[in-house]
Amino acid sequence: MNKTSFSVNIKRIGPVNLLLVALSLFLAFGLWLFVVSTESPTGQRAVANVPVKLVGTDTLSSTYGFSVLTGYDVTAEVTLRGKQSALNALSPEDVVAKVDLSDITAAGSYQKEIQVTPPSGMEVIRVSPENLVVEVDVEKTVSVPILKPDETYTLVEGVQFKRTLSTESISVKGPQTVVDKIYGIKCSVDLGNFTENVTKTVPFIFVDKDGNEITDRYLLPAQNTITIQYTLYKEKTVPLVLGITTLLEGEEVTQSVDPENVTVQGPPEKIDALTEIVAMRISTADITGQQTFAGFVTFPDGITCKTGAVKYTARAQLKSSSFTTVRLILSLTGENVDVTVPAGLKCEFASQSVSVDVRTTIKNRPRLDASVLEASLNLSSYTTPGTYTVELPVSVKTESQSLCYVVGTVTATVVLSQ
Repeated sequence: MNKTSFSVNIKRIGPVNLLLVALSLFLAFGLWLFVVSTESPTGQRAVANVPVKLVGTDTLSSTYGFSVLTGYDVTAEVTLRGKQSALNALSPEDVVAKVDLSDITAAGSYQKEIQVTPPSGMEVIRVSPENLVVEVDVEKTVSVPILKPDETYTLVEGVQFKRTLSTESISVKGPQTVVDKIYGIKCSVDLGNFTENVTKTVPFIFVDKDGNEITDRYLLPAQNTITIQYTLYKEKTVPLVLGITTLLEGEEVTQSVDPENVTVQGPPEKIDALTEIVAMRISTADITGQQTFAGFVTFPDGITCKTGAVKYTARAQLKSSSFTTVRLILSLTGENVDVTVPAGLKCEFASQSVSVDVRTTIKNRPRLDASVLEASLNLSSYTTPGTYTVELPVSVKTESQSLCYVVGTVTATVVLSQ
């Protein structure tokens, strides 16, 4: 058998023909790519986990006051037909699936068709499930109380704290069947090693009466956090006393106050330094015989009484063994009395003198006379002529204040004329 050999002589083809051969091969390859891309075989594909969107929920809320209870976070499986290459490139997010709720006008349960819009060039063969059951309820707004927070902390012995909430309740809007289950609001606060006042802002949850969390996408609280101020304090029981200023060396006063003690609370550093609460401050000049005082206690800044306002009754009496009261006669016409009168008026006293009681020691009594006294009367507020009884401010001159002081009040009658 004879064999025929075939060979190509490149040299005999020539450079021009070689270029034509290369161009032909390139065109043939491009034509093949075009055919492959435009004539891809068709096929089917089931795309799982396609998210189903609820459309029209805002209209239900704004127009009818409804909330949607079910139908959220639902996915469907959609079977599509199209070019195999395009099907292979699909992801669940490329397929649009929705349920239109815009035609609902009353609360209730509805079975709605899942509508699918396929990508361009594809058609829908099957949707599973075909329908979605949607529950629609009346929207309701309530004010929910904030329950005692769950708190973790470490405190120094004897120190306590009180909490102040930014609000006692929070308004929430949502489906009536869900809202009606809400009992209160709970939050958790970690205070750690609690050594100073602190303010915490924390998230919260809604709970039912058994403490179980209630969640719903359409529960819309007016705020999403709670602000709580934590204030450290201590409590202490201290005596209640009169604050008495003695005006002469050696003066002694006996006193009793009812109640004898009061329980107070306040910042730890202030409570630690507190030894007593002064119900009222007086001087020995305010005490004549056995004096009784009554009123409500004014507490120092930052200090409060655990039981609220405190009413007291106090009694005070001078120990008089070394002290005595002397009555001096002060001349109203002498230089020791200064009177200011309005322009255009003149003043005269109805009497020539007044009696002034002073307290002194028995030892100093012989040294006292009216020369230790002075008075200053301002009548500038009296603008019309007439006869007036006024309080006459009488005091002991500076150089004699170690000897005595005025007790009680002094009055005088003045006549104003033009």
